[in-house]
Amino acid sequence: MHRPFVRRCFALAILIATPAWSADLLVTLTNKRAAALPDAVIVLEDPKGLTPLSPRPTAEIRQIWRQFDPFVTVVATGTAIEFPNYDYILHHVYSNSATKRFEIKQFKGPSPTPIVFDKPGVVTLGCNMHEWMVAHVLVADSPWFAKADDDGVAHVKQVPPGTYRAQAWYPGMRAPLAVGSVVIGQVETSQASFTLDVSPRPRPKAPPHDPMRY
Repeated sequence: MHRPFVRRCFALAILIATPAWSADLLVTLTNKRAAALPDAVIVLEDPKGLTPLSPRPTAEIRQIWRQFDPFVTVVATGTAIEFPNYDYILHHVYSNSATKRFEIKQFKGPSPTPIVFDKPGVVTLGCNMHEWMVAHVLVADSPWFAKADDDGVAHVKQVPPGTYRAQAWYPGMRAPLAVGSVVIGQVETSQASFTLDVSPRPRPKAPPHDPMRY
């Protein structure tokens, strides 16, 4: 007498355990001369309202070989970033950007305290001891974003089906730029491409080491 009831419960359990469908998105980012744009960032926004952001692990921007690494970091709003110094010399980390102003005075070793990036926007980092040391943080108010690799391809993972507004950013831009829309269907991988009116910017390099200066 109880078998039909057991079967219904079993079917319901399978339905609840089945994850919602999501797809990966590959976005190719180039300029008007078809040059790849490494370090360009793509951010997807849901016009119907953003999904609440899940907790994000602490990110890290290293100071090594008298440079910031990576040059570009993209994180979700509310992410804490640490700035460990792996060099044998002192470094100083600061930002005068409106999105996040802060200063970590001269130090070596572990980052004295993580910095929480609690507002979306662009943050430019510097070191007052080494003028060539520059890096950028893009803080995204969205869970769907990615940075382009050396071929100019950004891989946004686990995007639910739907239509999204796409914003792109590249070092030197003050804010992300709306570039179009992206439709995610029930497929394993979707693709899109966008062209930005920018010139490729090489990543900064430290000058030859001068032991008398730094």
